[in-house]
Amino acid sequence: MDLNVSVDREQWTPFLNVINSLCIVGENTEYFTMNPERIFSSSYSCKQIFTQYGIEDAESLTNFLTWVKDDSCCEEYEEIRNRLSVMSQEERSAFLRLSKLAPEKMHRLHVVNDSIMQMPSSGIKGYYYGLSIFYAYIGETLKYIDEKDKWDHISLVLPKILASYASWRELIHVFQVGQMYHSSTLSRDIPVYNKNMMIKLLTSPRSPILKTGVWSS
Repeated sequence: MDLNVSVDREQWTPFLNVINSLCIVGENTEYFTMNPERIFSSSYSCKQIFTQYGIEDAESLTNFLTWVKDDSCCEEYEEIRNRLSVMSQEERSAFLRLSKLAPEKMHRLHVVNDSIMQMPSSGIKGYYYGLSIFYAYIGETLKYIDEKDKWDHISLVLPKILASYASWRELIHVFQVGQMYHSSTLSRDIPVYNKNMMIKLLTSPRSPILKTGVWSS
């Protein structure tokens, strides 16, 4: 796949629009999902998003994209899941009850435990892949990377999403778990705006998913 080629890029634009909309958090989620061309129209808003997530400059963006591209992003999650997966439900409950870790680590333990039976074998890799696509778009908008670098990165991670998941329902669930795992408020729920939009993506006859030509639901 080479999205530097305009024909390939046009083919995958509807899919990428949905991926980018899944990365939007807050009350404007539905607007941007239905109007994806507006997501990156404001450099100020893009800068705010990067500030919120600790991306300060071109170097920190490149480091993040490399971290995702090399699959280093999943090491902590996989370590937790592998540790919990060999335990029975009763053993996991006792382990969580007796653990004395920092609040953030305890939160992540609980998120992994709560979702361990419903997650695909690829875990939350799709969340990181999707977020890196979103960041590549923002990076180009802010001129942290050029257009070729953006499409080179997306050309690498998009096939990984397609190979790792079998449906939009599966990928959207992975995004939900990824957002909870990285919740800045340590919430084991996602904002109601995002929850409602994810439901609409899967059920609405106007869903942008229907334009992607990828998976059935």
